[in-house]
Amino acid sequence: MCRRGRRHGRATGHANWRGHAISECGRSIAKPGQCGAASTPAPSQAEAAAPVPAADPVIAGIRSKLADANLRKGADPADLAALDAFYAERSGPPVWVTPMGFSARAQATIDEIGKADDWGLSASAFQLPPAGTLPKTADEQAVAEIKLQLAVLKYARFARGGRVNPSSLSKILDLDPPIRDPKIVLAEISVSPDARQLSPVAASEA
Repeated sequence: MCRRGRRHGRATGHANWRGHAISECGRSIAKPGQCGAASTPAPSQAEAAAPVPAADPVIAGIRSKLADANLRKGADPADLAALDAFYAERSGPPVWVTPMGFSARAQATIDEIGKADDWGLSASAFQLPPAGTLPKTADEQAVAEIKLQLAVLKYARFARGGRVNPSSLSKILDLDPPIRDPKIVLAEISVSPDARQLSPVAASEA
């Protein structure tokens, strides 16, 4: 036992005012259960952040092409905003385009919208890409995807009476047509790409 412990008559192993145990020589030691414990440095933000997956080349091309004034010309602003948001969050793959061209569902969707005249709509109102087109580069595939998505959103709007503003026909027509939010249309189409669910018949049954 050291002299300091004898001089002050302190019992060995008592706690000082900071809560640390005191050895016989008055030196603080670790609290019980902390002996030999080494502090682990917190991971840096760079280490803790999960890596962001790289976007599909076609998706990256779509994000870029959506700023093209030629593609945006004549499109509904709400549809464009929905497409911007949809593809900003999507890393891939595209909804309609494959490395071999349009998917089978994309071709069926193009055919369905091409029958718009059967539902009292005008098929010429939709700028549809040819179903058999074979875009080779990522940029060409991006343009094909955007054109079809714009046609799908327009078809979904027209199928619910969004072709004409009722108030422009008569002042007594003050009810807005039940147009669906284009963001919801894109979310549903991305899960089940089928334009038949957007047809006027499907809209009347909804």
